[in-house]
Amino acid sequence: MIFGRLADFIVKRHKWVLAAWIVVFVLCSPVIARVGEVLTAQQDTGGGAPTESDRAADIIDKQFPRAISNSTMLVVFVAENVSGNKTRDFLLDLENRTIRNDDIRYFENNTPGEFPRDFVSVYTVQRFILVQAVEGMNSGMHQMAATVQLVWGIPAQYLGVYAATMGNETESERQVNATIQATAAQDPATGAMLAGYFALFRQGWQASADNLTQLANPQLRAELAARSAVQSYVQGPGIPAAQAGLMLAAAGSFNIGTFMDPLLVQEFAVGALARSANITDLAFLNGVYALGDLSRQPAANRTAAIEGYVRGTVLPGGTIDTYPVRLPADMRSSLVSGDGTVTLVTLSFTKGDEYTDAEGKRPNHDNVVEVRKLISELKGKHAVPGLRTYVSGGAAISMDIMETMSDDFALIEFVTVPMLIILMGLFFRSVLTPVLPLGAVGTALGLSQAVIFLVGTYVAPVDTYTTTMLFSVLMGVGTDYSIFIVARFREERIKGAGREEAVRTSVTWAGESIATSGATVMIAFMSLGIASFEMVKIMGLVMGAAILIALLISLTLVPSLLMLVGNRVFWPNNRDRFRRYSRRIMERRGAGQHGYFYRAARFSVRNARWIVAAAVLVSIPTTYIFFTAETSFDFIGTMPKVESTRGMDAMTEGFGAGRIMPSYVVMVLRDPVILPDGNFSVRELGSIENVSAALDGRSTVREVDGPTRPYGFKAGYEDPANLSQNDLSKMRQFVGLDNRTVRLSFVLEAAPTSQEAVNSVPDLREAVRDAARGNGVEAVYLGGATPGAYDAKVNLDREFGQMQIIVVIGIFIVLVVVLGSLLLPVSAILTIGLSISWSFAATFLIFHEWLGVPILFLVPLILFIVLMGLGMDYNIFILTRIREEVHKGKTDEEAIVDAVDWTGGIITALAVIMGGAIGVLVLSSAKMLAEFGFAISFAILLDAMVVRTYIVPAVMTLLGKWNWYAPGPLQRERRETKRAPAGKTERMR
Repeated sequence: MIFGRLADFIVKRHKWVLAAWIVVFVLCSPVIARVGEVLTAQQDTGGGAPTESDRAADIIDKQFPRAISNSTMLVVFVAENVSGNKTRDFLLDLENRTIRNDDIRYFENNTPGEFPRDFVSVYTVQRFILVQAVEGMNSGMHQMAATVQLVWGIPAQYLGVYAATMGNETESERQVNATIQATAAQDPATGAMLAGYFALFRQGWQASADNLTQLANPQLRAELAARSAVQSYVQGPGIPAAQAGLMLAAAGSFNIGTFMDPLLVQEFAVGALARSANITDLAFLNGVYALGDLSRQPAANRTAAIEGYVRGTVLPGGTIDTYPVRLPADMRSSLVSGDGTVTLVTLSFTKGDEYTDAEGKRPNHDNVVEVRKLISELKGKHAVPGLRTYVSGGAAISMDIMETMSDDFALIEFVTVPMLIILMGLFFRSVLTPVLPLGAVGTALGLSQAVIFLVGTYVAPVDTYTTTMLFSVLMGVGTDYSIFIVARFREERIKGAGREEAVRTSVTWAGESIATSGATVMIAFMSLGIASFEMVKIMGLVMGAAILIALLISLTLVPSLLMLVGNRVFWPNNRDRFRRYSRRIMERRGAGQHGYFYRAARFSVRNARWIVAAAVLVSIPTTYIFFTAETSFDFIGTMPKVESTRGMDAMTEGFGAGRIMPSYVVMVLRDPVILPDGNFSVRELGSIENVSAALDGRSTVREVDGPTRPYGFKAGYEDPANLSQNDLSKMRQFVGLDNRTVRLSFVLEAAPTSQEAVNSVPDLREAVRDAARGNGVEAVYLGGATPGAYDAKVNLDREFGQMQIIVVIGIFIVLVVVLGSLLLPVSAILTIGLSISWSFAATFLIFHEWLGVPILFLVPLILFIVLMGLGMDYNIFILTRIREEVHKGKTDEEAIVDAVDWTGGIITALAVIMGGAIGVLVLSSAKMLAEFGFAISFAILLDAMVVRTYIVPAVMTLLGKWNWYAPGPLQRERRETKRAPAGKTERMR
């Protein structure tokens, strides 16, 4: 027997075993210290067979290498009035100090003249709009001034020469033509226009040659000729209506005596633009005009002048409610909530949320700290009424969760360790005994950190939830396994066995029990490795490997320490006290005095049918709840209420949380979107708009951005003349490198991973496919946060069934081999199923129905998988002990009662210890861990105190002779029942 040989080795070579474990721990110490480098708080839905969202992500990566920032920080401002001047000053100051802060690294780079990327607030967008408007207005007003000069400059020059030469028309014409030719040399188009206009002027001048009144007043003659020339010129072919109106206005508003007055010209230009643009703020327009004709300046000087005017004068002098050029309503609604109480600021970075530099630091986490510090300082400077701020985003959530998990871990550790010491001390009636199991589990925890580092380095980052759960599970499982060995050692010593014999028996029989239990737990956790959901897969790998470490320590290190210290482990209940204690126990048992577990076992054996019937009756409604309860994919809803998640809540109330976790549509069109001449194909834009409109028409969608909606609302793409160069530049950002791939971003009304959002994905996919069909669209995919969550859920629903099959078959095979029975493994699996359904029903009723907390979709999955392993522990402990008693020659009923009697106390103690260790997770601020902690601990306690004590004995009684049935080679009992020879009693040491 393998465990017998292991026992002999440990008895003879226990010091070698101790030395080997010390060497292993020392070798692993360097990587244990680096475990923090591979932890993350972001749940990755990637992995497994490619889904539609995976294909969309691949296309985005190839066609839009920088379309979406690698990391986005979102600052949510909540105040009584976010459009007031106090909020304005706060936001402008925050932008200035943030951009200039060298401690905030890896900002996205802005492209001059394009929409800002690094820091985006309602005021940076307003500034962008104002800068574009000011440039156009400045150019427009100075073109108006130039028109005044054009209309009157030629007549004034002609009149001046005419007067100076005493009426010499030939000389006047020559000098004007010389001026026109000089202009044409620099600007042929303007020269041609001046020549045509001058010809018309000359016609008007000549037409008045017989008018004595005009001959007597050359200035009047020139002015009338000029106005006549303008009338004729604007009626010519190809003259735009706007230019015609402007020339007529200049002709009617000025004369040769006034057109050189700069104040009058400015007043004319400002007034004309004010009327055409419906702007009442004349001070603003006069300021724009006063910048001079910037079209004649180099681009850098022009940009600096406009930026300086907007930043220094316009922005500080108004608010988004009063600026002369306002944000479009749809654009404003994406930055300021409808009730004016919430506004968003977005900071974009080139490095990913979890990027770690060469020094082991996470710059985006440091950026979150710096921004929060700046905001805290500015709150003292700017008294914004009712201001609340939240820094959120991927990095902020990750950092907050990691810090919270660290605090939770400290609390859980603070509660768990003393609780385990007290429970073990009471059970063993010893101060020293708890040190051995805790030392063993501490070693397992330390070595499991090395496993985490290796998995996180070579497979995928490890979620912080996994590390917290690992601590509780190992504290429970590792302690249980160690205690089971120590308890069996104590039992054998009580019966009179010597130290070596007690260790040998403990490893042989209790070792087989915990090895069987460990195998089932590892099978359960390792089955999670087939999941496509990265968090679940990594949890399975880490937990399975950690359980193996705990098992090996319990099978080798713990008995080696028992060999070394002997009964001293039970101090102060050792030596004479231990002998007296052992004698009392054996005397009571010899006198037929038994405790609760003996009576419970006898009751179960005598009332087997009623107990099984009651268990089935209770299981009907709980099983119904297990299979029909609707679960949630809302990780955010189960996260701790820290600043970043409260920011998500505030953003959801004002805007919809999808801004921070975007979803998108990828369209692949048959023909190019941008034509060779640089213009957009109106036909392709129509196909794109069909999909955009279909998406925007769904009640679950809040906003759609794309080539036809560059600012979140439909642009007038049908007429390219309506689009500015900035509009076109923004539109091009949604077109891929191949000129046929288009990206649409959309924001949902609900939080991106909420049940409502995830459930809407099939409808959205159907809507965009219907809209794309027959419109020159070759393929269309939905990807991003919400579709990715939906695809992960679909995969997990499918994989859950596969995991169940793997776990059930794996555990069945292990139990068949160990127990030598076909029916006992089936009954063990079914009884654990009862515990699972009861536990999930209790969790659902308490958390979902009573506390209003969503039940995460992982809970029933993890509960089933974990409890098939952990919950099986106590079934295995009792069943292997029953088999041991049967092996010694007892009847089934005697074996059942004696096994429950002898193991009842220890198994209950183990259940309380494990249930307590895992149950402490309910103290976690993360609702997901609280749900796990309650569900698993409830099931463990239920399994140990009810299932193992009452239902298992009842089922075995009903099975009778079939308990040990198996095909010949597998059957281990009842083929030939023999009593084991009495062991030799060694002197107690």
